[in-house]
Parts: sequence; C-alpha cells; structure tokens
Amino acid sequence: MSRLVVRLYVFFARRRLFLALLTLAFLAASLGLALDMKPDKSLTALIPDSSAHLRESAALLDMAPFARVMLVQLTAERPAAEPWLAEAADRLADGLEPGLLTPVGRGRGWPELPDLMAIIPALCDRACLSRLTEAAKPERLEAALAGLKNDLAGLGGLTSLFWRVDPLGLRGEIFSRLPQSQGFPAPDPAIGYPLTPDGRRLLLILKPRVSMNDAEGAKKIMAELERLTAELPAGISAQVAGAHRHTAANALAIERDLTLTMTLAMVLILAIYLFLVRSPGALWLFLTPAAAVLAAAAGLRLIFPAASGLALGFGAAVLGIAEDYAVHVHFALRRAPDKSAALALTARPLMMSVVLCAAGFGVLMFSSIPAIRQLALFSALALAAGYVWAMLVLPHCPGMDRPRESGAPPKTGRAAAEKSRFGPRLVLPLSLFLAAAAGLMAANLPGGLSVRDLGLSDAALLADQRSIEAVWRMDGGRRVFLAGGATEEEALALAAETEAALNLGGEARSAVSLAALLPPLDEQRRNIAAWNAFLAERGPLVRESLAEAARRAGFAEGAFEPFGRWFFAPPPYLSSAGLKKAGLDFLTD
Repeated sequence: MSRLVVRLYVFFARRRLFLALLTLAFLAASLGLALDMKPDKSLTALIPDSSAHLRESAALLDMAPFARVMLVQLTAERPAAEPWLAEAADRLADGLEPGLLTPVGRGRGWPELPDLMAIIPALCDRACLSRLTEAAKPERLEAALAGLKNDLAGLGGLTSLFWRVDPLGLRGEIFSRLPQSQGFPAPDPAIGYPLTPDGRRLLLILKPRVSMNDAEGAKKIMAELERLTAELPAGISAQVAGAHRHTAANALAIERDLTLTMTLAMVLILAIYLFLVRSPGALWLFLTPAAAVLAAAAGLRLIFPAASGLALGFGAAVLGIAEDYAVHVHFALRRAPDKSAALALTARPLMMSVVLCAAGFGVLMFSSIPAIRQLALFSALALAAGYVWAMLVLPHCPGMDRPRESGAPPKTGRAAAEKSRFGPRLVLPLSLFLAAAAGLMAANLPGGLSVRDLGLSDAALLADQRSIEAVWRMDGGRRVFLAGGATEEEALALAAETEAALNLGGEARSAVSLAALLPPLDEQRRNIAAWNAFLAERGPLVRESLAEAARRAGFAEGAFEPFGRWFFAPPPYLSSAGLKKAGLDFLTD
C-alpha cells in the first residue's frame, strides 16, 4: 500500500495541473450530486423493511384515518357564536389551495337526506326492525307527530328537511354509526360543521392531498394554514392538529439541527487548526471534512433515491476520524526529510485505520432499518474519501510541510521514563473509571423506545392536539386495524370478522371499521329480505297510520311524501359507490 501511494504521489507531482483539474472536477460533480439529493426528513427511514410484510405495514401507516386529516378548531371568545364561527370556517375553507387541502364533507350541512335514508334497509338488522315496528305503531306515530308539530312551531321550520323525510326518527340508525366509523364528531345539522353544545368551538376537518411522509408538502400545508388562521376575525382563535403538523415540525427541527451542528463543527475545526496547528496548511486541512462530506453525499445520491436526514446527522460524527488522517499526514510532512518518506510512513497505518473503522460501520449494512444502512454507507464513504484526500491531494498543497520540524526520534531511556513515570500508574485506575462510567450510562438507558419516541415533542403542538382531543372526546391512543382483500366485498367481510373478534374483549377493546356502514352482501341480503317482509306485512298500515296522524296533528296533505318515496321504494344494495351517492364519500375515499 505504501509503495502504491508513493508511486501515485510521484505520478501526480509531475502532473500537478492535471491533479488540480481532476480534483476540481470531482468536487464539482460531488457537489452537484449532493445538491440534487432529496433528504428524507420523515421517520419512515427508521421503519424496518426486512420483509414484504413490514414494508406493506409501513405503507399502510399512511392510510390510518388520523394520518389522513388535519383538524382545525375555531374557538370564539363570546358564547353562542355559531354564525360567526361558521362564517370564519367557510372563509378558511374557501381560501385553501386545492392541491394541498380540501374540506371533508363540504356541503354546508348534511348530505342529501333522502339519498342518505335510502341506505337504511341494507343496514337494518333485527334490533333496527324492532325499533321500526315500535315507532310505526299508530299510537306512537300520533304522539310523535304531535310532538313534532310543537317543536316546529318553536323552531320556525329550521329542520323542515328532517321532519319531511324522517318522521319516524330513523336517521339515528345511520348517524349513530358515523362517529364510530370515522372517529370524528358528526356535523351540526344547522351549520354543517361539528359544534360544541355551548356554541363556542367549531371543528373543521381537512383532507391533505399529500402524504404525511412528504416533509416538503407538510411544510407547505402548515404554511397555508398559518396564513389563513392569521386572517381570522378578531375574537376567534384557531388550533391545528394532525400528523402533517408533526411531520413539518420534525422536518424543520432536523434542518435546524443539521445546519447548526455542521456549521458549528466546521467552525470549531477551523479554530482548532488556526490555534494549534499554526500553519498555512490549516486551510487545506479544513477542506478535508468538506471533501469527505461531498463524496459521501454523492455516493448516497447514486445509490438511494432519498437520504435520511437522521443518517446524515449521525454520519457527521465520522468527519473527525477522516480529519485525523489529514492531521497525521500534515505533521508527517513537517518532520520527514521529503514527502515520499512521509507518505511511506503514514500510508499503511492510516489504511489500517480506514479498514477497521469502515468495517465497524459496515456491519450496520446488515440492519433492516434503511436509515442505519445509509449511515453505514455514508460513514464508510466519508472515511475512504478522507484517506484518499489526505494521501493524494494534501501533499501537493502549498505550505503543507510548513513549519519544518526536527525529524529526530523522540527521547528514550531514563529521561523519557522520568518524564512519563506517572503514566503507567494512571492507566489501570483510568480504565476502571471509564468502564464504571460506561456501565452506569448503559444501566440508565431508557427502555421500550419506539419510533414514536423519536418525534419532536413540541409543547405548543402537543397542547393543541390534546386540547382538540379533549374537547371532541377523541382517543389520542387510537389503534387502527386494516383489512384487505382481492375485492371490496372480501375486505369488508374480513373487517367485520376482525371487528367482531376484537370486540369479544369488551368495551375496553372496542373496534370499529367501515363494515359498520358497509355490511357484507350476505348480511345485506338478510336485512333487505327482512325489510321487504316488514313492508309486505305492515307497509299499508304504516301508510294509513301516518296519513291519519298527520291529519290530526294539522300537517298539510303530502307533507311526508319525501318519506314515502324512500321508505316504500325497492331497497338498494350498498357499496362504496352507494355511500358516495348518499354523501358519505369522505368516509370511503
């Protein structure tokens, strides 16, 4: 190895212009690749991918309901501020960039109620039919319509759509499933947004059009929301929660940390060189970590489509090792009689250091975590680049062998022994102290760490999230299961089976899925058959009883015609397309 290094030195010593051009071309190419690299600032690079199942599971994380929405809670200072909150929510929703965010269930109120009620027969199980039978009794119908008449007199007809389409109060068969299916509160029928009972808080649910793992997209979303919430009227404040806010906060923190640590490290290295090396060659030594970083980043760019920001941050620790090679070569050049002798003395031991350190990091290449593999490659490339730079470039830089120092061997014999007489006595105590300190640190390492613990614990972010979860009774520790199949029917059937199995543990382990609104076809057939049997047996009586009760309560003739159109129509089977037609596409998409 030392002979090869010396031969290369001699070769480039006669062609310094060629070496300079080659070095500049290498640095330019490395810089271009490094700038083209897309840093991955999310935590996906920390999720193991050693199996297809793990890769699929990681991809499914992006489909979790709470990972696919942003929540904006508007709070009014004065009570009963529903109109002002609704108007502010409308303005905010209208100002959103469609490519980033869209409002969920945007319709200024409930979906079209007749279409929504038409899905009840496919959902109406035995318990539902029992409630329907009770509600359709003549005496119950008469009492219900009389009470409805009194309510309408006080409300001024505000809920006219409801009473004309659903005089029996059957909409609860659907609405009671909505919070379970989506995990979010249902909108208030008057203003079209979820509203707290005191009328002071409104919840705007937004659907991001970018993945929660898209750091740049998440930052744009947060910038958009900050712009719009800053324009809210006086007396109305906003709180934002969602996975994309975590992603944006983590990305900004990683960018800030990388900038700070890299800048501080380079400044400190330069200061050390200027005050300790005291040589014009310190400038060239300072370029060693820069060249190592560029080479390692270029290598990552060629191999990986995106490099983990965490891998780059931790990988910067090896720059000190790469820099040591340049320091050794510098002092060897100052002491050796000529540069060839200096390189012959340092080439082999430094190469052994490169091999040992790179091998230590190379073991990490067997990790199932992508970020750790990237860290291993980045470190090995940085070490190799630092060695090549120190051996082949630095010896040709002006001033690298200045100031000249004596090449005399170090003192030996009694004088040296007297000078270092305390050394051997300190080795054992110092070793025991370091071993005890290492053991104490290892014993106090936190256990049970997960990827979630690596996220940024921003106080304001967590406070907003907990506030929204508390107001709207959302479970922040919600666990999600996903069921898949070759067809929608297979996936829904598996979801229903899984839901039933999980619910065997009681309410503490309650599980819900879209199967609550999309039962398997066999179940829909049974429900529709029972519904048709009910209509065949009791349908004419229900029609007559409703007409008679409406006449006695003082309703106009035909007041409940919208109810009859869906109630007595042939029941449709349900699919995701049917839910979309009913205005529930925000659940299925």
